[in-house]
Amino acid sequence: MRRRQWPPIVVLATLAGCFGLIGCRNEADSPTSKEDAAAASSGSEPSVDREAIETALAAANEYLNGLDLPEAEIILEKLIERAPREVRARELMGQVLSLKADQALRSGDHEASAAVRSRAYEHYRQACQIEPGSAGLQQSAGVMAMAAGRIDAALAHFTEAAHLDGTNPQHPLYEAQILIQRKRYAEARDSLDRVLALDPDEPLAHASLAMIALEEGRFGEALAHIAQARQLVPGDLRFRVQEAKIHRRAGNPTRALELLTGLPAADRADGGITVEIAAAYTDLGEHEKAAEAWAHRYRQRPTDRLAYLAAVRAGEAYLRAGQREAAKLWLEQALIAGGSTGGGAGGGAGGGAPEVRALQEALEGS
Repeated sequence: MRRRQWPPIVVLATLAGCFGLIGCRNEADSPTSKEDAAAASSGSEPSVDREAIETALAAANEYLNGLDLPEAEIILEKLIERAPREVRARELMGQVLSLKADQALRSGDHEASAAVRSRAYEHYRQACQIEPGSAGLQQSAGVMAMAAGRIDAALAHFTEAAHLDGTNPQHPLYEAQILIQRKRYAEARDSLDRVLALDPDEPLAHASLAMIALEEGRFGEALAHIAQARQLVPGDLRFRVQEAKIHRRAGNPTRALELLTGLPAADRADGGITVEIAAAYTDLGEHEKAAEAWAHRYRQRPTDRLAYLAAVRAGEAYLRAGQREAAKLWLEQALIAGGSTGGGAGGGAGGGAPEVRALQEALEGS
């Protein structure tokens, strides 16, 4: 089916009467201006035509689906200005801003991405104030808060969602992740028990219990839980890596390597997998192989924003192996990749990354 097009001028003209998007008459002549002023002074909602609201929402949604984010944002800004308690407008604006934050992140503008993501969460927060009894809205607000780095706010939203709807296992599952992050393990276990009571086959719940058991030093229990998660989703590499980590921390780095070193080259370049392979080799005292694990990641992803860190880790491992010249070469590679004072071709940390400076100082002191 052909998607309906909403030329901006048509949308604006359609909404002009209710939203004042184009000036057809003087404000003093507008019969709604005095009404809106009175409404503002009394704290009530300005009178807005429902048909115009639906038209605006439909148009914004069309632009959002077509990834024409600037046009969607323009329409939603005006709609929210005139109908600030329209929850769907707040949600749509949050989605538009979230996508804009993703675009900024892909372009390398992390500061702008963080600022826009914070604005996205703010619209969801206000939507929850308007409609506090919606578990789904609270859950979405929690996800937005997590993306914006507002962890305490996210926990509050997930907890409220679980309180409002005790039949959805996703609410306590998300709640548990933050409680684990906060090292509130007893509370996290309670949340995960509620998840498994609703859905005994939720692999993330079993994997989360494995994580808690690992942090508390109960390796046998951790392995039992991660085995359940892997049985439920055999192809999920996250759980394979988690099992390797448990074996390594339980004192069996050889078993950890058996789980990971046979993976395809592209998978071994994944950050979490590289970390575990290098850590297992380090525990075995095989520092050259640990360095090669980091070098492999660098070679597989040389343009990655954090490629300089892989070069630094390779240099550190070579230095531990007593290969100072190899370490110097990887320091040079880290500088080229973007860890130098002025940045670099890779667009990495710039500004003199502390990891790069630490490797420089270690080489000078060797």
